[in-house]
Amino acid sequence: MKPKNKIGVISCEDAPKWGGEEGLCNYIIERLQNVDSNTEYVPFHAVTGRLPRKSDLEEFTGFVISGSHYSVNDSYQWIKNLIEFVRYFGDEKGAKLFGICFGQQLIAKAFGGKVQRNESGKFVWGTEEVEIYASRMPADLHERSFGLERRSVKIMQSHGEWVSAVPKGTICLGKSQTCSYEILSYGSRIMSTQGHPELLKDAMIGKILPRLQEKSMLNSKEEENARATLTDEDHTMLMQFVHNFLTS
Repeated sequence: MKPKNKIGVISCEDAPKWGGEEGLCNYIIERLQNVDSNTEYVPFHAVTGRLPRKSDLEEFTGFVISGSHYSVNDSYQWIKNLIEFVRYFGDEKGAKLFGICFGQQLIAKAFGGKVQRNESGKFVWGTEEVEIYASRMPADLHERSFGLERRSVKIMQSHGEWVSAVPKGTICLGKSQTCSYEILSYGSRIMSTQGHPELLKDAMIGKILPRLQEKSMLNSKEEENARATLTDEDHTMLMQFVHNFLTS
């Protein structure tokens, strides 16, 4: 059967713990395939490879920009190139774009927002409950992803920075205890989350936590409390949300 949709997955993480850019692409694609195996998923490597060209956007239903250990405020050329790519999505026609964590921050910066260290000054790691502003979200997207009555969702968090000021015209669709801008919408074509809908508990502990421990980014009490929050219970729902947005 010919795939109905075509989604590009843009990896912004080259750390060996993920198996480099290819490894993270494969991880995200596997999570997406679990909710729709009939979509074609195409990997792109933002750090070392070629980004999609503007002309490629006509061939794709949408794109996902991944998280990263890099900061969007770093001066690397690949980050500048990715910001220019994001600006292709500035109108209301064509392929859609979904940003995750670093991806959310990069989209905000591309359109004039600000990204700074977390307001608390502490690294955020664990699962947080995000309050959904259902009245601001497209009704069909909310219903198909979360159900009519759902007003919150639990999502993995791993970030030292956040969008401290959103671009003009941006609509906030959700907040958490540590982040005022958990879900952002830029018209009908762009959406993003500060949290990680793609991450599962085993990846949080096995791939992300060791680096935080090595760099003493969490003290023992913070780690203990954060571990206690970890849950995969809303993971499938969150991945459905990402896929529904990109293909609706």
